[in-house]
Amino acid sequence: MTPRLNPFAAAPAAMKALLDFGNTVLQCGLETSLMELVKIRASQINGCARCLHMHTAEARQQWRIRRTALSARCLARIAAL
Repeated sequence: MTPRLNPFAAAPAAMKALLDFGNTVLQCGLETSLMELVKIRASQINGCARCLHMHTAEARQQWRIRRTALSARCLARIAAL
């Protein structure tokens, strides 16, 4: 089996530009969960299994964090009754 190309070693300047762009987009004010859904769709269109796996895992983590926060708020409101 041939090892996969390491894009950071092959084109470090291009990868830095790509990461900088991604960080700029994340600061545009949209919800993180929405941005992950966009990344998931882009990965599906591009056919990149590695990126699809990474962004799907991140979206699941964001959902767990959000669900935990919602549960904590609901429990706090119930306790206040």
